[in-house]
Amino acid sequence: MRAGLGQTRHRLLLLCLAMGLGVAGAGTTAANPTPRTTFYGGLDRADVSLAWSALQETLETHMSREAGTWHNAATGSMGSMTPLRTYRIEIGTYCRDYRETVTRGGQAIARIATACRDQKGTWMPIER
Repeated sequence: MRAGLGQTRHRLLLLCLAMGLGVAGAGTTAANPTPRTTFYGGLDRADVSLAWSALQETLETHMSREAGTWHNAATGSMGSMTPLRTYRIEIGTYCRDYRETVTRGGQAIARIATACRDQKGTWMPIER
């Protein structure tokens, strides 16, 4: 019997979390809590910090389809993130699918992504 797409996705997330692979924030530290992710490439450090903080707050406190935003007046960069779905994977970890948009220099980029809450309560985006 073939596993459904949802089951396959959950197993992949479980494997990534268990092995520490593919987690965008795998290189975060207390001194540098922002993730190493290609999606934020081209943003300056302040933009990335604002985006990361907004992502954490949005995924932790917003209902699905309720957007969170950030804006850096100094650079003009801005972004939004909207949780789409919340679920638990096999090991009990909470994960959320979300849509994120970043605008820098008038150019907008968007992605649909997944983040799972780690043992410390930080939402860690899963790189695909």
